[in-house]
Amino acid sequence: MPTLKKNDESMELNTNQEDRQKMKDYWVKHSQFANIQEMLLDSNAEAISDNELPEILSFLPSFKSKRVLELGAGIGRFTRVLAMQAEHVAAVDFIEKFIEKNRELNGDLDNIEFLHGDATKISFPKRTFDIIFSNWLLMYLNDTEIFELVENSLKFLKVGGYCFLRESCFHSSGNIKNADENPTVYRSPTAYVDYFQSKVIEDEDGIYGFELVFARPNRTYIEVQTKLIQNLIIH
Repeated sequence: MPTLKKNDESMELNTNQEDRQKMKDYWVKHSQFANIQEMLLDSNAEAISDNELPEILSFLPSFKSKRVLELGAGIGRFTRVLAMQAEHVAAVDFIEKFIEKNRELNGDLDNIEFLHGDATKISFPKRTFDIIFSNWLLMYLNDTEIFELVENSLKFLKVGGYCFLRESCFHSSGNIKNADENPTVYRSPTAYVDYFQSKVIEDEDGIYGFELVFARPNRTYIEVQTKLIQNLIIH
């Protein structure tokens, strides 16, 4: 990224704050009922979710007895399944209604930590997690925020850990359209690969970066909606 002068840094900070507020306002509006239709922005959400859950989980490395950070946890579509095998799950979402619904549905499990907060601002000790799981999050971040999240992910993950992300690419996947107000950024799959592979951090223990394991489309959305737009990327 280019070197920023003081005025540029101030402008970038203001832009980031404006972007986050715009995104938050969008999701506050679409979280009135904290249900699956709002999460997927699709009237066929229940059928889609039932079909895609096992597919997406099948791509994850084993999370049995692992520590998992779930970013953009929403109402907990994946939280419970992860927690049933993981040692610990930290479920994070910046929409309070979503995380409270997640707590309501999954609070009976004592290995889940429910965190209401911004995924770009959270902090954990270094080498805390074995797996970071993110479902539809980066498309709600601007470029600067993604680079920050990638850097933090490298710090939070244990050596040999995995970062899994799933994003809608090129255009919206849901059939509930709100184009005039939708602030989502629909990137290409290669853009996400570039974000993760371009970042390296160095500390007293060594140099760390991400290596791509695989990237592929989500078959559920092809079969249910005949759209080649969902992409699964794991580093």
